[in-house]
Amino acid sequence: MPKQVWQAEDGTQFENEKDCLLYERFSKELCKRAIPQEIRNLPNGETSHSIAKNFYSILSSVHEIVSFLESVELIVAPNEKMIRERKEKEKQDLEVEKDYETKYGEGLKALKWAEYEAKRELEKKKDQQDKLLERKMAFLEDEVIRKRKFKVWEKIKDSEPKGPMAVGYWEELHSRKVKLNDQNYAKLATLFKKFHEGKIKNNEFDKELNKQLSIDEICAIYRDIEFNHKEFAW
Repeated sequence: MPKQVWQAEDGTQFENEKDCLLYERFSKELCKRAIPQEIRNLPNGETSHSIAKNFYSILSSVHEIVSFLESVELIVAPNEKMIRERKEKEKQDLEVEKDYETKYGEGLKALKWAEYEAKRELEKKKDQQDKLLERKMAFLEDEVIRKRKFKVWEKIKDSEPKGPMAVGYWEELHSRKVKLNDQNYAKLATLFKKFHEGKIKNNEFDKELNKQLSIDEICAIYRDIEFNHKEFAW
């Protein structure tokens, strides 16, 4: 016995009536619109026909992409996420305000304006609080970096050049790190070589170290030195 199918006006066939009717409605609406290039770049997003046929699959993929990117942003750049969300909310509020005025006309403009001003005042206070929080967070981040840099300086401040044996050790280690394409470690090895040769002083070593490498890179390499090369370092 032949399996029953439902056929849309353009000839596309479906296994059930619900999917067929949804496809026709999506297709008609999409044909009225210019499809953004970002959607066309997605799988099944090339045409109105393919989008209508795979609408919920595409929508689910977009939601997953947005959710993933926002989770990354929350970890990496929470301040930027907060600023972006605030700007999006302001944009949405303005759109709501325009729709409201269009819908209800002049009679409710005064009332709406008073509500809007009160809301703006609250948002202004919130914005001030957010900026204060950002400044506090920036201060704390700077303080953490300052303390980490001080610990790095303490490692070398009282050290004395160890002479030819240490120079040879760091020269050989530099060659190995270059071969491994570990450029940051190679830079630090060069500085230790110069220090133990007596070509640079303790403060010059520290200054050049912070100029060439980030504090995170320095601390990571220092941990390795502490375990593997401490005898020839400081």
